Amino acid sequence: MNQSGKFSTIASSRTHGENGLAFAPTASMSACSDTAALPQAKMDRIIYCYSKPNDLVFDPFAGTGATVEACKRLSRRCYCSDLYVCPGREQDLKAWDITQGLPPDLPNPDLVILDPPYPKPGPAQFARAKNDMRDMRTPEFNASMRSLIEALSARNVGTIVFVLPRVLSAEVLIFHDERCDFRVLLAAHYKLVQYNLVVCPPLEEGAHTVGNANDMKGYQRWVRDTEVWQARKR
Repeated sequence: MNQSGKFSTIASSRTHGENGLAFAPTASMSACSDTAALPQAKMDRIIYCYSKPNDLVFDPFAGTGATVEACKRLSRRCYCSDLYVCPGREQDLKAWDITQGLPPDLPNPDLVILDPPYPKPGPAQFARAKNDMRDMRTPEFNASMRSLIEALSARNVGTIVFVLPRVLSAEVLIFHDERCDFRVLLAAHYKLVQYNLVVCPPLEEGAHTVGNANDMKGYQRWVRDTEVWQARKR
């Protein structure tokens, strides 16, 4: 959705094949980087597999705008928002605090992508605004996510794709406990139908991410879990 109140224009140049969904990140995405961002090719694949042309995709944690790029390529409508809008993305993303509820002008989505900014252990050090979920304590964060999931269920959203973090060391795959049990939050309204593991690009040397991972020798890159949840029959 752009700032004029209209949905993002979907003028897709369908240069991909049925299985060839490996797109390079666009230049517009470099202005607002994220060391743990889901690779663009994976976002393209999610949109391709779990929505149809002209479906409405809602992403309330749109970040760098990977969902927007995928929807433009694949002829989907999109409503993308975030608490912060990256420079250059003002026409594609709406500034919205999702802890205050769903945007009032959001139509019923067909697919929802949830990649929330997970709370970090230790004292607040990331927040730039009130209600920044990265600085919430676990009960507050879970309460916000529960309200969001219940609101989406009330809108009869059929499919939700959750993006979860993991940590990959040089020797062993270690689950990074974010203290947030999304299976409990989702299970009342949705059922888990698919699980995928995605390796993200390697971190730059010296890059810092979450606190308790910084001291891991051999720490190399993020591995992200994606879970696909579909609404239970009512």
